[in-house]
Amino acid sequence: MEMTKSLSSELKEVSHSFREKISHAEDKVDLMNCFSLAAREIVKKGIKNNADIRIDDITLDINSDRGFNYSERINSIPEFKELVSGTDIESQIRHLADTAKHRCKHLSRHPEKTNRKIRQR
Repeated sequence: MEMTKSLSSELKEVSHSFREKISHAEDKVDLMNCFSLAAREIVKKGIKNNADIRIDDITLDINSDRGFNYSERINSIPEFKELVSGTDIESQIRHLADTAKHRCKHLSRHPEKTNRKIRQR
């Protein structure tokens, strides 16, 4: 059985700023951008080279159980394929996606709280 490398330390580095950003997200688009940036950062830390990972390579999908999608372009990057097969990157990204999906539900249920928070800044 092959050992799987954990990327939990990379998630910890990104998660604080991610939570801060999504708590100030003004709408669903802003929330999706925050997710994509955080997921991109974890992947870049996991690959540890200058692979061209773009913001639209990993997108939030609030309607799926998985919670996110990969672009065709990122699936064709060999280093990314190795990262997915040799680490727990998908569970780390799923953790971010679950957090973002929960915040998205909150935004849709309580827009007045979001608007109040925006005015306070």
